[in-house]
Amino acid sequence: MKKIILLMMASALLSACNQKPVEEVHTVEWFKQPENREAGFKIFEKCRNDPGTYGQTPNCINLNQAIKEHQAELMRQRVKEDREKALKKYSRRNHQKQD
Repeated sequence: MKKIILLMMASALLSACNQKPVEEVHTVEWFKQPENREAGFKIFEKCRNDPGTYGQTPNCINLNQAIKEHQAELMRQRVKEDREKALKKYSRRNHQKQD
């Protein structure tokens, strides 16, 4: 009986030693904050360098979503700026024709 208990305890200890440390999971909004950019780059490197192991972890998924949302926002800003430039150019051209 003592051998069985010792064997079970040893097994439990070994399995606890083999477990990976739990990584803190960050949200999409957390990754979008400028103060978290450096930590995001480190996680991005881990996700990119070993997608088989880390690609489907919550942090990699949330980071990729944050990147997509950031890129979409940059595109919206660029379209808005281009539209404003075109309108200014168009209005100047029409104003000059009227003179």
